Amino acid sequence: MKRSETLRAGPIIGTHRIQHNEEHTLLVIDGRIIRFTPTEYRLVMLLLRHRERLLNSPQTCPLFVRSTELQQGARLGTRPLLIKHLSNANAKLWTAGFTIARVATYGYVLMEVKEQENCPC
Repeated sequence: MKRSETLRAGPIIGTHRIQHNEEHTLLVIDGRIIRFTPTEYRLVMLLLRHRERLLNSPQTCPLFVRSTELQQGARLGTRPLLIKHLSNANAKLWTAGFTIARVATYGYVLMEVKEQENCPC
């Protein structure tokens, strides 16, 4: 396997095994490949890394990632662009059992989806 095709291990969330490839901007969740645009990928990775920090040290981390952090991390100039890219990424993540939820005016959090929920995309 070429270096560019190498999948790196991501966090295990619940029973979900997550891997990622930065060069191809994709995640593999439980064997399902999800392709993202570079901007969507940066946003999802910021949310995944935050989720991983939460699992390792819940007392020192807020539950959400602030909108401004996501905007800066994904190099997006405006909030409407952030919302657009998060919405697109959310629709792709939904197929693998995850959703990006907005926490009032505070920020966003990556969550597992309950099977009976309908996609809010």
